[in-house]
Amino acid sequence: MSGHSASPETSDRPRTPTPASSVTVTQRSCATCRRRKVRCDKKCPCTPCSRGGHACSYPPKQQRAPRVRKATIDDVATRISKLEETLTSIPVREASRPRDRFADSPKTAAAGPHASPLATSAVATPGGSLAPVGSPHPGGEILLEKGSSTQYFNEVLVSRVVGQESDVRTALSTPRTDGLSQAHVPSPFNPMGILSTPLLSHPASSFHPSKHTAVQLWGLFKDNVDCMFKILHIPTSEVLVYTVINDPSTASPEALALSYSVYYAATVVLDEREDCPRLLGESWASALHRYKAGLEQSFAQADLLENPTVVLLQAVAIYLTAVRVHNTGRAIWTLNGLAIRIARSIGLHRDGKNLGLSPFESEIRRRLWWYLLGRDGRAAEDLGLHDFPTPNVILSGGTELPLNLEDSDLDPNMEELPPPRKGWTRMLSSLANIRICQTWADILHLSWASPSAPPPYEARDRIVARLFETIEGLIKECNPVVPLQKFTIIVSRFIARKLDFVTRQQWEAQHHPEQQELLATEETLLEALGLFEEGERMLQDELMRPYLWSMRSYPQYHLMLFILWNICLRPSMSCALGL
Repeated sequence: MSGHSASPETSDRPRTPTPASSVTVTQRSCATCRRRKVRCDKKCPCTPCSRGGHACSYPPKQQRAPRVRKATIDDVATRISKLEETLTSIPVREASRPRDRFADSPKTAAAGPHASPLATSAVATPGGSLAPVGSPHPGGEILLEKGSSTQYFNEVLVSRVVGQESDVRTALSTPRTDGLSQAHVPSPFNPMGILSTPLLSHPASSFHPSKHTAVQLWGLFKDNVDCMFKILHIPTSEVLVYTVINDPSTASPEALALSYSVYYAATVVLDEREDCPRLLGESWASALHRYKAGLEQSFAQADLLENPTVVLLQAVAIYLTAVRVHNTGRAIWTLNGLAIRIARSIGLHRDGKNLGLSPFESEIRRRLWWYLLGRDGRAAEDLGLHDFPTPNVILSGGTELPLNLEDSDLDPNMEELPPPRKGWTRMLSSLANIRICQTWADILHLSWASPSAPPPYEARDRIVARLFETIEGLIKECNPVVPLQKFTIIVSRFIARKLDFVTRQQWEAQHHPEQQELLATEETLLEALGLFEEGERMLQDELMRPYLWSMRSYPQYHLMLFILWNICLRPSMSCALGL
């Protein structure tokens, strides 16, 4: 999978790193000049430090990868063939190797006659002993060093690829050095400002858009965003939002936070369309920065961490959902975990009827709680983590599921909830996602229940069959002619089929950790390709275009990883299929 060429005889040899002392060219300014913000001539000592009598020291020099010639198709073919031979000829590896965090080093690469990235990598088991890469989950754990940080993987498919492909490990363990990773570069998709401190010189209301723009964004949110994840009760939230629009300067920080999250999400959905400047009165990026700043100041002035409310948590959920359209990184998942902790602190994990709350308030809390839990189901795909932060909470049923009801069926003064509707509602997509979340948790719980003996295939099959039956029962009354209902049908079935495919491969990997050929078959590759192409076709449907922003929020990493891994493992089969 490397982008450079290597002959079969030399591709597994270690590359001896250039000693730091042999590097004579200083690439960076000295620490003193960087701190004083003056030009450094990069001598040792540099001229500014010599003149000022300052101590001159340079940061550690970073090793540069050696220049290599451009790879040819023959080189790549040879490399893939060599990789295939290596994969299929690896002997059973010993479980007592010294701890190795998969760092490429001469010592690692020369560890015996079968030295290769696969034969020299080990992972830690829960008991503290070591097991070979590709061992059954939950033993398949990997910890990669990434600059001064680390990244942990334990999802069985991701762990297998990362553990066996040195080029993948190198790419993942290399810290980002591009401009986007620099802390001083502002980004409308960096969510860390959610923990800002209040600025008295800039009241939160000062970031509010014009009334015309605010009304347009609220309408866009209701039409294209609210139906994708139903956590608001539009009739009551609309009163709150219009109160803010009427006079932002007198609005509470809580109301401002909800309004700014709505404006931010609606602006993200616009996605730099040609009519953005006309609608927003400014550029797309400028509007995002404005609403992000207003939201952060609203959270700070409301003291989100110490005085959380349901409305503030709704604002957090809307904001994090919108941010992940352009940022699916670790920060989003981490902050969702923070939101779950905040939710627990105000009792969202317990059903409202047991806490003496009204039927209306209990139902709104159910919607929000289950949405926050469902978002954590993407950890396996986004971050390679085969885990839910709160699997026991999901399975315990502490909070009842929300009902299939329209907002018009709910009223703050009602004494009891009406029976759920039988057909399609704007809540149906959220209910389908909740059922899928429960199924993931069920399968996770089952796979961790007996680490020494993987559960039988039939157990997984029963859980998945029950999910398909539930999904079909939910969507059977949907009309595929109506775009939003068509979206509900297609996406619900797609996610259920994908869950079936991914968990089936995980089960296969757990039962047969050393038999790669059971995963890399023509049948499974064609199935993965079919699912991936189905997802791409959804993005081309013009009638569903207003809702496709939510599809872009969830890239199909699992399917893509599986397809690319198959191509590397079985290049001959990939060529036969025209890949």
